[in-house]
Amino acid sequence: MKPIKIELTTCGNEFAKLEPEWNSLLLESEANNVFLTWEWISAWRTTLGKQAKLWVMIARDEQTNQLIAVVPLMIRERMLKGIPILKELAFLTSGKAAPDHLDVILHKDYKDQLLVELGVFFQKQEKQWDCIHLEGCRKDAVVTEILLKKNQRVDSYPVICPYLALPESWEAYLKSLDKKRRYKIGSYRRKLEASYPNGVIYQCISLNDFNDQQISDLFALHQQAQQAQGRAGAFGAEDSRSFHRLLIKQFLEKDWLRLYFLRVDNKAIATVYSFNYNGVISFYTTGFDAEWRDYSPGQQMIYFVLEQVMNEKAKEFDFLRGDEDYKFMMTKTVREDFRIIIPQSLLGKLFALVLHLKKSHVKH
Repeated sequence: MKPIKIELTTCGNEFAKLEPEWNSLLLESEANNVFLTWEWISAWRTTLGKQAKLWVMIARDEQTNQLIAVVPLMIRERMLKGIPILKELAFLTSGKAAPDHLDVILHKDYKDQLLVELGVFFQKQEKQWDCIHLEGCRKDAVVTEILLKKNQRVDSYPVICPYLALPESWEAYLKSLDKKRRYKIGSYRRKLEASYPNGVIYQCISLNDFNDQQISDLFALHQQAQQAQGRAGAFGAEDSRSFHRLLIKQFLEKDWLRLYFLRVDNKAIATVYSFNYNGVISFYTTGFDAEWRDYSPGQQMIYFVLEQVMNEKAKEFDFLRGDEDYKFMMTKTVREDFRIIIPQSLLGKLFALVLHLKKSHVKH
């Protein structure tokens, strides 16, 4: 066993010093995904997480000083009429922006030792909160092995995340579909191009042709589609819009952004907002102009994107959380994330009970 040094980071300045090492550690972990990159974390902290109370365990190899673990957590307070009533330990970045597949970041070569030593360190700190509340926790996450005591109560709620393992080519994908589906994929596109000859453009935004109007188009199309269904939408609040403006610019520079538009006579009528990281396309959200629904622009865009990312040789299209019908038109495979509650106090147990009753009511 190698000597390991574990520290607790609660200071923003100390946390910021991890930037040069963060993504290198992520590449060496089993939890390597776009929602745990430094770019996602830093954009969140700058906008949505300004008031976040950091509670981050870090570990280093004592001999080399190499960063070998980050446990990215925060302490947040539940409020009732402006009064704090409950403290919960949560993933950093959870809440607004709703990231998926979260976990701790451990260097795989040190994993077994880290699980033990981080667990011992953690147990000495646990009276600082009333419950542990982990949203978007990936199914095979090791975080619970660090945070959970033997025989401790755990409430776990699955969250469906459809995904599509991508074939080698668009032609191979089409061959896997029945004749009716293949015809339908192209029919709306042919109808649109026949109605607007030379006016239909499918576009993927690059660093060279990026402008702020494209972000405004994304926000407007998404909000319109969501509000038509009685939902608030992801971009309704200014802090959320600020987060995504910053994220888009950072991801463009890394070539991780996949922002697509369908335009007719220079008017944006549909969009897909997604990311390409480590060969996985994360489908974050979409939007379309309801006035063009006869051409099914939203569905057209998703199939266009599938074709483009297959050409990029991406290995998976991850639809992320949600069991919307349109996702299952394209795939039948799913994985599960989990929402995990681990009560630590009487208040924590009451919170867990209230959440359980709400979930039970929704099921009925």
